[in-house]
Amino acid sequence: MKKVFLIIILVLSTFIVIYSLGNTAYSPSVEKSSIRALPEELTVKDQALNNLALQSQLDELNIRSKSYLVYEEGSGQILAQKSPDNPISVASLTKLMTALVIIEGADIDDSYTVTSEGLILINPVLRLQQGDTVNVKDLVKSILIGSANDAALTLGVYYKQATGQDIIEAMNNKAEKLEMHATRYNNPIGFDSDTNYSNANDIRKLLEYLDQYPIFQEVSRMNSYSFTSARTTYNIEATNKLISRFSDLEAVKTGFTNDAAGAMVVKLRTDPKTVIIVLNSADREGDIIQIRRQLLDFYK
Repeated sequence: MKKVFLIIILVLSTFIVIYSLGNTAYSPSVEKSSIRALPEELTVKDQALNNLALQSQLDELNIRSKSYLVYEEGSGQILAQKSPDNPISVASLTKLMTALVIIEGADIDDSYTVTSEGLILINPVLRLQQGDTVNVKDLVKSILIGSANDAALTLGVYYKQATGQDIIEAMNNKAEKLEMHATRYNNPIGFDSDTNYSNANDIRKLLEYLDQYPIFQEVSRMNSYSFTSARTTYNIEATNKLISRFSDLEAVKTGFTNDAAGAMVVKLRTDPKTVIIVLNSADREGDIIQIRRQLLDFYK
């Protein structure tokens, strides 16, 4: 009986030793670590290949824009680009900075009585009335949605009265703080000037900063805007005509002048969202539609 018992103990001990050696040679923690690392490496490689494929596809299309930038919101990963460092006239994309300095430097809930200094009849306009009292936030929304030129000029006059500082100085100071080194402003509207320009990479820096302010998200799907002042009701149509056609697009800003040609910034509701910046295009809407189509294929 003792002999049988000793044999059983010996067999069990041998099994335990073999099991322990097997676990040491093939540790579950090592296996888990190896499996986790490999897909990460493949993901980075595949992402790079996908980006090259997307860029190649866009290069083959008739993209009219002289400069564009496509990147993922959040990660900032660039998916495609063309001359993003070239300084260029950006037209009413200028109004993004106009809105920002008002939001940060003045009181957006303030009321202001319109003066003749802020009146202009170059479309698009609200046709503001001298002596009428309006809300500053309504003017900001009007320049973001409908690119109202008289609202932008009036905001510049208001800013000087409210802060004692010229709005152009404030806009250029903010651009410097955001390290927008290829950007210069000389009017709050975006009219053509040798000293009013930016580039796609600088606009990206501005957009990333603007994301902290809800007002830019609030207006992103609005096809028009109206508000009531002390005297009347003002209305303006959205300059981005694509959001009424495509439910997956969000408007950020449009622009057009003779020098700048067509400019447009939109966000596409992919996961994560994709930002598309198109500058100096003879067909800004057509360019956005083509880029959108390729991006939807890219994210399938």
